[in-house]
Amino acid sequence: MLPEKQICGGRYAKFIHSGSYDNIDETYTKIYAGWMLTQKIEMGVSPIIEEYIKFDDNSDNEDQYITAIYIPLF
Repeated sequence: MLPEKQICGGRYAKFIHSGSYDNIDETYTKIYAGWMLTQKIEMGVSPIIEEYIKFDDNSDNEDQYITAIYIPLF
């Protein structure tokens, strides 16, 4: 089981990464080098949150993993 942590409230942009964690950096690149550059918003100071929605460490089928990425906003 993965650890849980309670976070403070605030505004977040939510993104979904599907597939293996080996290429999650590509999703972050799309967020920071794509989406963030086209928005008139500023990133907040709270930590980035990854929510592992569909994850099975006993499975070899990493293509089925789903992760929500929450980016804090001002």
